[in-house]
Amino acid sequence: MEEYSFFRAEGKSYEAIQTVVSAKSEIFRLSRKACDRFGAEDFVADKKSPSFRFSPSQGMPPQEWIVKEERLHASGRGDIVSIYAVPPKGSAEEDFTNLVSQMMVELEPLTRLEHVLGCGNMPVKHLPAGRYISTFVRNRDVDDNPMGSTRNIGLLKDAFNSCTFSSAPISKSNPLAFIEFTNGECYIRVPNDDKGKPVFTPPDAVRIDYDEMIRLDKAEHNRRFPPSDWHVTPRFP
Repeated sequence: MEEYSFFRAEGKSYEAIQTVVSAKSEIFRLSRKACDRFGAEDFVADKKSPSFRFSPSQGMPPQEWIVKEERLHASGRGDIVSIYAVPPKGSAEEDFTNLVSQMMVELEPLTRLEHVLGCGNMPVKHLPAGRYISTFVRNRDVDDNPMGSTRNIGLLKDAFNSCTFSSAPISKSNPLAFIEFTNGECYIRVPNDDKGKPVFTPPDAVRIDYDEMIRLDKAEHNRRFPPSDWHVTPRFP
């Protein structure tokens, strides 16, 4: 039984995806603007205590800043690899930091397609130990034949899935996922229930048969990676 259904986004669904993309882009822009101002590697937005992450190899926090945390190298050699710091209390730098953090926090809900579409969170996925498929187009999560020729999955990577292996059973979020093609089309992946039916139908979207989705994925892969470039693409996603 297939664990996912696929839809081509149109109308309200397409607009929702563009909202998500715009929100993510704006959050990234704000974060980079804040980091560039102070020479930080990353900015951690938070309602109560936003902070900047500095890498000693790239640059240290300003001398008058308050260091909140220092993280050591995993090797245990004692080398500091990350420093989390904040501007002094009552400073103009603190006001700027709080303002940028507030803007990013307010935008964060718009980075989730479920929030924009108003459908609520998708069901949590419970998976056994093993390898998990990391492509956007797939009909299951568990990869029970990782080197086989009959996997019947897509080629393009899934930007919403970061876990590809676990030595123990896991429970993880299984959000609505989408992919943008270079021809402007967008496709949504929706989890199925235990009867193989999508738990949510995106508004105005068009249901796509799984075999057709495989074909579309392959065509998009060829557009992104022409045959002459295949030597640089992974054989087994």
